[in-house]
Amino acid sequence: MGHNAAFIGKVGNDFFGDQLRAAIKEAGIDDIGLCTDEKIHTTLAMVHTYPDGDRDFSFYRNPGADMMLNKTEIPEDILKETEMQISKKL
Repeated sequence: MGHNAAFIGKVGNDFFGDQLRAAIKEAGIDDIGLCTDEKIHTTLAMVHTYPDGDRDFSFYRNPGADMMLNKTEIPEDILKETEMQISKKL
């Protein structure tokens, strides 16, 4: 859509975390804000879609890596750049 995008979050050092990082990069989203937790696994979300289109979600985390993200892991330059881009549009 002609705009830069970055993702801030946390995954585990596991297959699912690798898959999510790859999907983000494939979509053209900067993964500079995606941290990896060496001890906690990536949260899993399972979605069951019913024939009528309704969905049911199950989440597996106890805790999940996403819950372990702390503010010291968030690159401030991403937030500053976002703030500058928003200011330009206003």
